[in-house]
Amino acid sequence: MPVFNLTADANSQTQLVLGVMGVDVAINEIKKKTPTYRLGANGYTYAIDQNGYLLLHPNLQPKIINFREPVTLDFLDAELEDSKKEEIRREMIDGKSGQQKIKTLIKSVDERYIDEAMRTYTWTPVEGTDYRWVLSYQPSSG
Repeated sequence: MPVFNLTADANSQTQLVLGVMGVDVAINEIKKKTPTYRLGANGYTYAIDQNGYLLLHPNLQPKIINFREPVTLDFLDAELEDSKKEEIRREMIDGKSGQQKIKTLIKSVDERYIDEAMRTYTWTPVEGTDYRWVLSYQPSSG
């Protein structure tokens, strides 16, 4: 976050940037605080930032263990992309809350098969952060 020195003079208010403040938080610490609900056979939650990049996602798995740099992966690269997911991504980036039930392609757990399924996506911004929380699940039939 930027840190400003706010000074007022006779004509206007001037904002002088003094510096930038940041905090490192390990992803493992965030994962410990993240609720782990069982959301059906293939439901999951994840988080994205204001640019559409993933913070947490089941498909966000680095290929190199103990890799020091963060993995940067767009939401549409972690899931099988389609026009409805592009629309959902745009709404999430714009900071909107919403829910949409869509027919989409999903990978099997072992990533050997692709099936078509109805999935519900529910998303909302996380107050006080630049992140959005997303719930994706397959609604029960009945």
